[in-house]
Amino acid sequence: MLEAFQFHLTLSGPLTGAEAAALQPHAEAMFQPHFPRPFHMQDLCLFAEDAGGRFHLLERHALTGPVLTGPVMTGPVLTGPSLAA
Repeated sequence: MLEAFQFHLTLSGPLTGAEAAALQPHAEAMFQPHFPRPFHMQDLCLFAEDAGGRFHLLERHALTGPVLTGPVMTGPVLTGPSLAA
């Protein structure tokens, strides 16, 4: 289990569109230098938070298609209500 652990840090609670727009340039400037280019992902996972604040894996999907190259995506990747509700 320990060798499979991937560090995760939630940086905020739910944000309004205006809050996200104000925060995004600062977050990109701070974190982009630390991500490898290109940034490869093997799996996409969906987690939900229970009433006690613990996260549980709901689904894992292998990304098995061809490697694509192109412009870097900007803007919010995922939007919507909190899964904790």
